[in-house]
Amino acid sequence: MCRCAGVVYSVAVSETKQSDSAPTSAQGSLDVSDVSTVSATALPQMHEWLWLPDVAELLGVRGRDVRAMINDHRLVALRRGENNALAINGGQFVEKDGEVVPLPPLRGTLIQLADAGYTPEESLRWLMEYHDDLGMTPLEGLRGEKTHAVRRAIQFLAF
Repeated sequence: MCRCAGVVYSVAVSETKQSDSAPTSAQGSLDVSDVSTVSATALPQMHEWLWLPDVAELLGVRGRDVRAMINDHRLVALRRGENNALAINGGQFVEKDGEVVPLPPLRGTLIQLADAGYTPEESLRWLMEYHDDLGMTPLEGLRGEKTHAVRRAIQFLAF
């Protein structure tokens, strides 16, 4: 879901092995649709999409700090919606010591995917797709402390 001024847009999910897999449209890009509302202080779910101002509010930082996190590969953002604004998938956040923070192993993983030639959209799609060798999506693996298995799987992508 994407939040914009308190409104949350849910993501259409295609049929795959996992319900939390990368939502895709007919063109193969990630898609945002439907409207509902959620608490601004709750930990975002894997199927939620948040606009940058909402991410800044969630993390308690300035908007430019969120953009710096994107530039530093701590988060990956994609342009979505009718305004083509940047949105971040909620699966990139975890709760640590009572605070919502970017998923710590995500940075190294995004750098490794970029080194393998993946664009931000391809990286996020790869992170959200079910992989038989992992038995889950890579994003779930990173959240479940299977960072080494996820990064080992990336090593074969560049070849």
